[in-house]
Amino acid sequence: MNRISAGSPSRRRFLGQGAGLAAAGVLARPALGQTGQRIAPVDATFLFIADVHACRMASGLSPNCQQEGKTDAALLRSIAALNAIGEKHWPAEINGIATGLRSAGSRIDTPLGLVVGGDMTDDGGGQVIQPSEGTQLLQFSQRFQQGVGPDRVHVPVYVGLGNHDLDQNGPPNHVD
Repeated sequence: MNRISAGSPSRRRFLGQGAGLAAAGVLARPALGQTGQRIAPVDATFLFIADVHACRMASGLSPNCQQEGKTDAALLRSIAALNAIGEKHWPAEINGIATGLRSAGSRIDTPLGLVVGGDMTDDGGGQVIQPSEGTQLLQFSQRFQQGVGPDRVHVPVYVGLGNHDLDQNGPPNHVD
């Protein structure tokens, strides 16, 4: 059989992709607002974190959390660092290698928000009503809520779920 593998270019594929690129170039236009005026670019700073792994349980920490540094004190240090980001400058180099950042050397603007990419908790819980469940979600929500003071995040917080945010060890009839 004379089959052309999916990876080898054919004339038809080449022409089709070329036409698509040409159309994209012709149809590309600047972003316009409802008034038809060009929208000025927005320079916005957001912080992104993931894998917070809040570890508090009703009777202390989950197993191994102390050894892994997943403590309330560590959460508070993270919050202090997030809140202090506006006092820092964009790096011009990292480990001797130029970053190429347009803003290198300039002060980091106050972030417009904190995006949490999941794994807020170490092993979820709280989906069913049990006295010992939900303490990790509670710890995360208490620490990573917007507010004032050293123990609160000073910008809006936008949260996403990760696999660890589901109940990992709930009763058999309530498995996620």
